[in-house]
Amino acid sequence: MGARALVLTWLIVAAGTAVPGASDPAHSGKIETPTKVSADLIQLYDEYAARGGGLLEPRDTLIPIAGDRVTIDAVAVDDVNALKSDLEALGMQNAVAFGRVVSGQLPIRSIGALDALASLKFARPAYATTNPGPVSPGFPPPPLAPPPGQPPGVR
Repeated sequence: MGARALVLTWLIVAAGTAVPGASDPAHSGKIETPTKVSADLIQLYDEYAARGGGLLEPRDTLIPIAGDRVTIDAVAVDDVNALKSDLEALGMQNAVAFGRVVSGQLPIRSIGALDALASLKFARPAYATTNPGPVSPGFPPPPLAPPPGQPPGVR
């Protein structure tokens, strides 16, 4: 058997055993259903359902919640306007489309219906970010590091 055939045989055997239980669901542990909804949104929905609705303080403070609504970013499979219409039918307010993304405030109770939308590729919270803005004038810029081999303070 030549070296090429040996390597090819090894690759075929390794591919079948590289992920234990990958082809045998009985040995793979927990089987998770693929979803179009991020884990953060699913967790938020589960917390909301467990409380029986109402106002909710999420564990993740970066998830933008206003009352019983969460601001999400949803990516369209193909037609962004179809996705926007589908999301508005679920109660989304202030829906805005840009490129293939629709952003808006979705009722938390509607998160469970997202997976069934044929127009949806993926949805996640529109995480809150902060922008510190420009550095205050009056503060000098940070010092530059010296070139390699030159001691600090010598320019």
